[in-house]
Amino acid sequence: MTDEPNKNYKYWTKIQNGKEREFFECKPLTLGIHKRINKLLNINTETAPSYLKSGIKGMSYIKNAEVHNEKKYFLLVDIKNFYPSITKTKIKSLLIRKYNQSSDVAEFLSNTITVNQKKTNKRALPIGSPLSQNMAFFINKDMFDEISKLSIDYGINMSVYVDDVSFSSTSTIPFKFLNSVIHIIKKNGYDIASNKLYYGKLKPKNSNPKSKRRLDITGVHFTKYGAFLTASRNKKIKEKRDIILLKQKNNELHDKELKSLIASIYQAILLNDKYRRYMKIIKNNLL
Repeated sequence: MTDEPNKNYKYWTKIQNGKEREFFECKPLTLGIHKRINKLLNINTETAPSYLKSGIKGMSYIKNAEVHNEKKYFLLVDIKNFYPSITKTKIKSLLIRKYNQSSDVAEFLSNTITVNQKKTNKRALPIGSPLSQNMAFFINKDMFDEISKLSIDYGINMSVYVDDVSFSSTSTIPFKFLNSVIHIIKKNGYDIASNKLYYGKLKPKNSNPKSKRRLDITGVHFTKYGAFLTASRNKKIKEKRDIILLKQKNNELHDKELKSLIASIYQAILLNDKYRRYMKIIKNNLL
């Protein structure tokens, strides 16, 4: 596999949350290899730990949020630059040290699943590959397992959704627990996104989002009055709905697009019944 993204990937950048991110879409040959390796990882609802809520069929951001329903105290930790920090060197080292792979095999595998990041000039997992979510967990399972054991010892709920590690409890989460979680993450070579750290109590819906990070867990905003879609996820559903209504009017609508919207709405309804109003619009105009 070559280092050049244009040979094996389509490359582009996008601003997300005020930060430029690099994206890599696998070209056909690379895509086939990554899908095959992903299948061999065999990460599913039967083999994965209960705290993992991403990268698995049947899991979703709603399933992740359900872990924390009816809790009063929260700790939300975001691992900074997660994929770019999972470098070829880190992957190769783990394959040799833990999985007893030869240096040649580890070199080939780690080279195959990483790409040179222009911002860091290091080979790392690409954002955009179907392999990356599960490989990121596979490489960091020991770290997440250690945090999970700590959570169980403290009687605190935990869930992992890619680089978001969320904790909740019916009683105050000790500051010592927060320090221990950060220590475990840092000793594994990662940093915490300090601007995305939330440590505290459930707040009213009308709390000022500019004064502190809102209590958002992967697309779900938690308040004293219930759980709601975050503004950005709500906006995406509305935009998708409006595009579909326009396409239907122009006889350009495809079943796949409609099914995708309906699936998004049903997930929202699982979170909060008030989102049934979206389904009424679809039924009245499209079904």
